[in-house]
Amino acid sequence: MKIQSNTQNFINYKKYLQVIKNIEQFLDSRGYLKLELPVLSPALIPESYLEVFKTEFRYFETDEKLFLTSSPELFIKRLLSDGIGDCYFLGNLFEILNPIHQSTSQSLLCLSFIT
Repeated sequence: MKIQSNTQNFINYKKYLQVIKNIEQFLDSRGYLKLELPVLSPALIPESYLEVFKTEFRYFETDEKLFLTSSPELFIKRLLSDGIGDCYFLGNLFEILNPIHQSTSQSLLCLSFIT
């Protein structure tokens, strides 16, 4: 993987940050609560077509299998059942993509909002 740093990358990144800021301001101004959700989870919603990143968290005498989250759905549904109301998640999700498309990032930006 070649990492490059040039002026155009910085210009594009600033545009990206402005888009994120605009989305957050739009939803915040309408009373939506922004959710910060876990990146690692002990369980995911099973999806047969999707490969996920697995890891282990070791502490003391315990090994816990964890996954990088590929969907915010499980967490949002739990919060909705507790009555959280209008909310949104704007963050990264992770999935193992087709290795043929090596230029594609394995981290995807997701916007999910619930009314």
